[in-house]
Amino acid sequence: MREMRVRRPFHDRAFSAPASCLVGVCLAASALAAGAEAASTGSGTFRFEKVTTKFVAACAFRIPDPLVAGKTQTVVALAERPIDCAAADAGFDPIAAAKAQVGKASGWLSFAIEEGGGRAEGEWSSPKKDDGYPFGLGGSGKLSVTVNTASRVEGRWYTVRPETFFKETFEFDVRFAADVLAGSVSGTPLPKGGGEPGKVFQAYTKAIAASDKKTLQSVMTAEAYAEKAPMIALSKDIDLKTATIVGGLVKGDAAVLEVEGASHADWKMRGRVHMVKDAGAWKVVDTKLRVIQ
Repeated sequence: MREMRVRRPFHDRAFSAPASCLVGVCLAASALAAGAEAASTGSGTFRFEKVTTKFVAACAFRIPDPLVAGKTQTVVALAERPIDCAAADAGFDPIAAAKAQVGKASGWLSFAIEEGGGRAEGEWSSPKKDDGYPFGLGGSGKLSVTVNTASRVEGRWYTVRPETFFKETFEFDVRFAADVLAGSVSGTPLPKGGGEPGKVFQAYTKAIAASDKKTLQSVMTAEAYAEKAPMIALSKDIDLKTATIVGGLVKGDAAVLEVEGASHADWKMRGRVHMVKDAGAWKVVDTKLRVIQ
């Protein structure tokens, strides 16, 4: 059966922790970053109807598999503008950070390379499409991966001929060669239950269940709350009713929780919760959850 592609809303956020260092250490880090940037290249085009995106840069990131606890996957990102891959990888959400770098004026393509390298799944977006939704790609085209190691990925993803989505046509041919950066899965482990970030997230979960906007405002960043407040009731199907924190990491003023549980619609879900320390208190920035049953 042909897989249906859907347009879905997305929100870009980047967050980083302030840091300081000695001049020698900073210079060394800059040299390493420059080497990583020089080793990463991307090219090719993606056409959707009359809109064409021409890519000039690529990054590759190692991120947690959203569906399988303890597994990771490689995600390749390409953009119409240069990307500072090392800077995007400094936090726990490199894809969102890279998107924020290039801005909404840049076309974008990101895709996860499935185990074995024979299939890719991802999304394309362009400022020239004014509906505000990315175009989902699952199993389209052919993926030819020539290098696929823990530290490096190289290959080509392309359509042999134009494909169709309802009455619209699209085609693409992109090449990528990039070091695989793994900052999103590194950091200081949080204690059992997630420590202070975990307590704040459990308060967030209870506030969602009770539609308690006052508490939500106190445990979310201002930007996240402004987006969430008008749609608490509508989003409960994909918000956790019961949450178990199975792991977590912290780097400076950024933290991430690995969570799983049941949503208010009784769907089994798992994923990551991104948090930052704001004025000395941990706040929820975003929840990225997937249905696993």
